[in-house]
Amino acid sequence: MNTHIHRAEANRARLAAERIYIKLQTLGTRQVRLYQGMLLTYPYPARRGYGTRGLLIGIYTLATRLEWIEDDVSQLFSGDKT
Repeated sequence: MNTHIHRAEANRARLAAERIYIKLQTLGTRQVRLYQGMLLTYPYPARRGYGTRGLLIGIYTLATRLEWIEDDVSQLFSGDKT
């Protein structure tokens, strides 16, 4: 059962990372934040007072690989803060 839960978290993290990656490729450099259980993306650098809501997960550029985003998101979903 524990592996089933772990696999579901991995799939959820992969899907979230893919959505972020697609936005990154179409809109350019983004900052990703966690706010009330949702992953929000904002342009970076953000305008004054814009894009400051929630916990900063990362700032990603066009050179960022999908695997790096997936690692960050999976740590977030697993609760591992290392």
